[in-house]
Amino acid sequence: MKLFNKTILSLGIVGLLSSCLTETDKANIEKVDQLIVDTQEQLVSLEATDYEAIVVHHDTLFSNLRLLSMHLEDTVDKNLLIILSDYRSLRKVYAKYKSNYQELMSATQTEITQLESLKKDIENDIVNEDKFDKYYQLEQNNVNSIIENVGQMTTKINRAEELYKTYSISVDSLSAVVREKMKAKKSI
Repeated sequence: MKLFNKTILSLGIVGLLSSCLTETDKANIEKVDQLIVDTQEQLVSLEATDYEAIVVHHDTLFSNLRLLSMHLEDTVDKNLLIILSDYRSLRKVYAKYKSNYQELMSATQTEITQLESLKKDIENDIVNEDKFDKYYQLEQNNVNSIIENVGQMTTKINRAEELYKTYSISVDSLSAVVREKMKAKKSI
């Protein structure tokens, strides 16, 4: 029985010692932690864009443009024409945002999961120091790509939202006038 206890104790000590992280492993985990923080910041930036509200603006913008392109018969003031032109130019930004948001959100969440897995693999001594540099470089490239894509998209959509809020008042009013004229024509 004493031999069994000594063997169990020895195995426990060996297991404890082997599970200790080297200084290199600790440094590697810190690098991965920084990538996780950088990626989580991108996730926060994406979530801050308020996807649901932007989709409503997207749909309203395209609806107004469709209505006005088909039914606007009156001449409009030069300033209103400029507003309409600028309003119309927002359509590409909104369409790209709407089509890419979910994909970019998914890629960002997947990257965080991958980085957490890499961190666990380092802690469990699955990824040795020789392999870490390759994995880290790959993940760093992925994070840099996410940072660039999120930065471009959020900058463009935030600017488009500012312009939308400025122009939508005039365009919504014009659309309401056109709708009223359409109703009046139908009732005749």
